[in-house]
Amino acid sequence: MAKSSTGQANPDMRAIVTDTHTRTAWCVARSLARRNIGVVGVRTQPSRFDASRFYRRLVDAPAPQRSPEAWLAAVVDAGRPGDVLLPVSIATTTAVAEHPAHFASSATPLPGPPDALALATDKERTLALAKELGWTTPQTFAPASLEEAEKAAAELGFPVVVKLREEAHFGPAQRFGIAHDDAALRRLYRRLAERQERPLVQRFAPGFGAGIAPLAHEGRVHALFAHRRLREQARDGGPSTWCEPLTSGVLDDAAHRFAEATRWTGLAMLEFRVPQDGGAPQLLEINPRFWRSMPLAIACGVDFPYLAFELARRGRCDGPPVRATRFRRMKFPATDLASACDAVAHAPSSERAAGVRSVLGEWLDPRLRTGLVDWRDPLVSAAELKDAFAGLRRLARLAV
Repeated sequence: MAKSSTGQANPDMRAIVTDTHTRTAWCVARSLARRNIGVVGVRTQPSRFDASRFYRRLVDAPAPQRSPEAWLAAVVDAGRPGDVLLPVSIATTTAVAEHPAHFASSATPLPGPPDALALATDKERTLALAKELGWTTPQTFAPASLEEAEKAAAELGFPVVVKLREEAHFGPAQRFGIAHDDAALRRLYRRLAERQERPLVQRFAPGFGAGIAPLAHEGRVHALFAHRRLREQARDGGPSTWCEPLTSGVLDDAAHRFAEATRWTGLAMLEFRVPQDGGAPQLLEINPRFWRSMPLAIACGVDFPYLAFELARRGRCDGPPVRATRFRRMKFPATDLASACDAVAHAPSSERAAGVRSVLGEWLDPRLRTGLVDWRDPLVSAAELKDAFAGLRRLARLAV
């Protein structure tokens, strides 16, 4: 069982945080524990984060997609009046939004209109909203069969992105992929169609990945942060492993317009691809939940977990939007080294030594912060550093 969080927890301020097996939930718990807010974690599967000192205690529950009523009962029992409930994943966020009556005498969840949540979680509906708002999006098809998917790919040209319509409880590698030829398309479409009907086939958007995250209340933005992905977990895309803040009036405007059009309440991450030639950013999807690169925003002065906690607790937000006050970069040590190794390994042999030196030089940046290492949580940090050193050894071998 997890030990008490660092610092003396305030008995009058407590949060219930779901999905404790994820690094995103750990980031939320760390943010709140730093402010002496007691954190109760809802655990659906064991993980290295069970040893975290940022949880005062852990409550076991079945996964919501397997037993929704039992999961809701466990979460309700874990809370008490005055607590704040912060669901972390799409699956838990949706379960809470669809059953508000369950929490009348328990923890207060971050509010949000279910219809707007459904719009953001369904990627086809998200793209329709983007069209209404005049945003650029990659050309996308919703084929009803493999034959239609092949026709769509032929029209779009390879590579193409194949993705689930809804994230549900699936991880990044389980919900999308890049197909570079017909054979890969067939394999990928069949695999995704087994998980969800009618996967989307989308033109691959070149450029760099960027995202902007608003925290809003009834359409009014309370906090805002944009980031640029400097490296992603896979060479074709995926979650960021190394990122930095981004200043973009276009993305700022998109976040405000999204919040106003949907009267959004809560968190969201709007994901874009930005052409290297300075063309219009293309909206890929909207994720209405906490996101993996959130430690960057916190390091730059936008503490989304605490701001969301306060919004749920007080039911309103005051003052101008909270924005970044400092420039930092952020890496997840283990996954970034693994991704960097993959990139170096696929480079020409004559360029690998220079690639290794470049990767090592990134770690000398005085503005760099790490996403999963915190001396106040030694067991979690030790596990991350162990994996990072394995990546470092592989990187060293590539230099030879």
